[in-house]
Amino acid sequence: MQRSKGPRQPSRRKSEETELRATVATAPEPSSDDTRLAAQAYDDFPYEGYSFPLTHPERLATIAALFGMQPPPVATARVLELGCGTGGNLIPMAHAIPGAAFTGYDLSGVQVERARATIGALELRNIMVEQSNILDVGRSGQFDYIICHGVYSWVPENVQERILAVCRESLSENGVALVSYNTYPGWHMRDSVREMMRYDARQFGDAKLQVAQSRALLDFLVKSVDSEKTPYGMHLAGELKLLSSCDDYYIAHEHLERWNTPVYFHQFAERLAQHDLQYLGESEFSTMVVKNLAAPVAETLSRGIRDVLRMEQYMDFIRNRTFRSTLLCHKERQLDRNITGDRAKPLLVAARMELMDATTDLQTVKQEAFNAANGAQFQTSAPLTRAALRVLASAWPRAVPFAALAADALRLIGSPEPAASPAAESQLGNDLLQLYAAIELHSMPSS
Repeated sequence: MQRSKGPRQPSRRKSEETELRATVATAPEPSSDDTRLAAQAYDDFPYEGYSFPLTHPERLATIAALFGMQPPPVATARVLELGCGTGGNLIPMAHAIPGAAFTGYDLSGVQVERARATIGALELRNIMVEQSNILDVGRSGQFDYIICHGVYSWVPENVQERILAVCRESLSENGVALVSYNTYPGWHMRDSVREMMRYDARQFGDAKLQVAQSRALLDFLVKSVDSEKTPYGMHLAGELKLLSSCDDYYIAHEHLERWNTPVYFHQFAERLAQHDLQYLGESEFSTMVVKNLAAPVAETLSRGIRDVLRMEQYMDFIRNRTFRSTLLCHKERQLDRNITGDRAKPLLVAARMELMDATTDLQTVKQEAFNAANGAQFQTSAPLTRAALRVLASAWPRAVPFAALAADALRLIGSPEPAASPAAESQLGNDLLQLYAAIELHSMPSS
């Protein structure tokens, strides 16, 4: 299922992007008007620092392994984040993986100082945060994982190009990079709202007043159209509901910023190719599974499209997708997209879920329903899979190695066999991959 990112609160890189977006290309000198205005915007609406699990190197390594890569071990990885802000995403990683080395670059000196203060308070020795313009980031060594979350769409084109160039120049041979960005067609509808808000806000010089006026404008527009009968009115009402729950800083930097340039997925893929990079996948694996679409739609797409890039673009058309967290690697890497259940065998599995009927006999072939913590609901009749899901529910939050999970599931069923057959393990692996939206797959034990 494609989850609409909407106002990704608090999912975007923080105030460093604000400064980065508005200054990095047109005014590299700190004394420029653009830099001054961007700094003021940051002062008025600083971003909070948050951790984003979908950007975690362990997540990137897991997806890469599913597609046949041999990504560098996360426990000793070298990790770079472009636009690290106050370190809300990078610092928790460094704390959790002491054997890895982390580097962060950010344009905002204020943000860098805050990050360094946190690093010092935690006495971390495996992380370094530096103030730097992305345009000035050179070949400062090789990194196994590169993260650029919430920056790409909010900077000028030359900075976008430099982001991809850094990925090509600094990514290790089997490394994986993540770049997130706003996408069309979903953002076409949002663009109209953004343009109205920017038009109305430009008559006000004060940033806080601009945000307040933008909220008032949306409220006025919703009341001015018939939201009960027209698609346009319903669209405006939906945007107002979405934005009303967001903080002012989100509105200021997502809708009122100078730069917010979504792209179609196929355009982003073309840019990757120009930098000798290739599309690996998405950090949300479930969005790549065509079977998660309605059955007639999935059948039509599967029958008519064989190219993964075209498939991804058509799924965006169908879902009206607004946001992507795309994984990329060097073009020389050979990927195997024929994913079978065997790919899950080297991984660890975790799941937080609720059994609908804990008294069901596991030895019978009967449909059994499960509710996952993320709201996903699914049914399965395979005894080994049903038993495995019960094992995972009991083990949560611990991640269980696949082989141990299969063995524990066999014992729960009451099988006299000490281990599951290869065929049964493969079937379990297939089922777990289909449930990847509701369960967690890991390439390393949880800390």
